[in-house]
Amino acid sequence: MITDKAAKAKSGGGRRWEHPIRNKLEDVYCVADTEKKTFTRPGIIKKKKGGGKEVPASLYNYSGKRLTENYLTGSETLAVRQMYKIKLLALDIDKGSKYRYDYIGIIHALEEIGLCRYIKLLSSDSGGLHIYFPLKVAVNSEFLHVSTKAWLQHRGYEVADGTLEIFPGPRRTEWKINSHGDWQIEHLARCFRLPLQEGSYVIDEDEGIVHNSKERFWLEEFDLCANSQDTEAFIEYMENPTVIVNQDDVEPDVVECSKPKPKKKRGRPSRVSKEQFALKQHMDKMGVTPRTYISELRALVKQGWTDTSQSNTLIGAVAILASYDNRSMDEKDLAKAIQWEARRLPGYQEYASPQTKKDLESASKRSWAYRWAKSVIKYRSRINGGGKLRSVSA
Repeated sequence: MITDKAAKAKSGGGRRWEHPIRNKLEDVYCVADTEKKTFTRPGIIKKKKGGGKEVPASLYNYSGKRLTENYLTGSETLAVRQMYKIKLLALDIDKGSKYRYDYIGIIHALEEIGLCRYIKLLSSDSGGLHIYFPLKVAVNSEFLHVSTKAWLQHRGYEVADGTLEIFPGPRRTEWKINSHGDWQIEHLARCFRLPLQEGSYVIDEDEGIVHNSKERFWLEEFDLCANSQDTEAFIEYMENPTVIVNQDDVEPDVVECSKPKPKKKRGRPSRVSKEQFALKQHMDKMGVTPRTYISELRALVKQGWTDTSQSNTLIGAVAILASYDNRSMDEKDLAKAIQWEARRLPGYQEYASPQTKKDLESASKRSWAYRWAKSVIKYRSRINGGGKLRSVSA
């Protein structure tokens, strides 16, 4: 058995600090495929006074050594972000979910596409459930999420936060002002809690505790499950899924994941960050259309204003949809459309702040709606040289 002393051992002479669990984590999360060979800004889970948890992102990337040491010693409760490729699929079912004690059908549904071995864990003291499906080969993270979500929705299961979540998950899209004073898009991958930290245990079919050994999980059980999956069947499904994505009151959509034709290589446009351009190239390689993302935006907009702190997210969704549906609009007309649509959404009078209402009624070019219109049109034209929205799919 690997001891804590071995985990803390220091290697001299500039040599790499070796540890079996470090090697396994870097392999599963495909750290070698990242530009800096590090774990991108992992989440650090902190308990709130009133219960629940918050997951603030670290300000820095973690090396494999730092993440492994903190994970093994328990000095931090860590959640890792997905990389562009991964060897893991996991389901997150919260304690209050309708599937918490009725998840066998979900497991059987995934078995039909080749995922026939899994490890079941209590996620933490909260009583939630994490179900791990180890994979033998690395697959595209966003491709994995889209195809798995499509299959579960096709089988009638609701995939939503707090009910049934999939890791790797969708990238969260945010708009921020850069150093040039322009609005730019930022894509953040979701974090997922590493297994067998405080309050987490491997459990059996009757939910009895089996163990909480990180070494046994990563170095024995993970590989055993990965090697027992029907990998060929699962890859075949991922390469050729044409199933309907069912969402409540949202127009059904087809997830087209066939391989795209090779495209001529082009240089990175000026003033577009390396991260944005890399994401554009990545989405092109995936061949995934933006329809799923647009459907999610339409569902968000349909809910309307539900909280005073959602102005940026909701107005951004309105702006992207208005631009997507009316591609011939100039900035002025698009800004007016954003203002009109945002003000007519349910809950506007109750939840929009006085400052937001004032801004949405302003005709100034410095208003929120006008800046959004300018940003959406400029961003999509820079990335695509046209009017496609693929650059903001997440």
